[in-house]
Amino acid sequence: MEIRKFLSNARAKFIEFRIYYSRSIGYVSLINSGMILFLTLAKLKEVGIIKWDITDSFLLVYVVGFIGLLLFGWLEIKVFKGFQKESDRNFALTPSFVEMKEKLNYLYDKEKKKEEQSDN
Repeated sequence: MEIRKFLSNARAKFIEFRIYYSRSIGYVSLINSGMILFLTLAKLKEVGIIKWDITDSFLLVYVVGFIGLLLFGWLEIKVFKGFQKESDRNFALTPSFVEMKEKLNYLYDKEKKKEEQSDN
């Protein structure tokens, strides 16, 4: 019994670790986007496309870029329904969800027929 409790606790800790790890990857990707933005702007300055010094106003550019990413994410979710389409596609590809959807549709149709019969 003691080993079962230990494994259960270890599993819970592992799941918690994975959540923290996943969140930290999100934050690292934000920092990475800033570095990519900085490198892109530095290369554009080096080539001569832009004239202003990036290091003086990098924080402003990063904040504006971050707001732009947030705006793009909002547009994707609210206007273009990208997240909904992606989740629908993932839902359709997962066999257990497809089976669950079929069962729910069956139960819904069955309940709907009962309501129609009781209304008549």
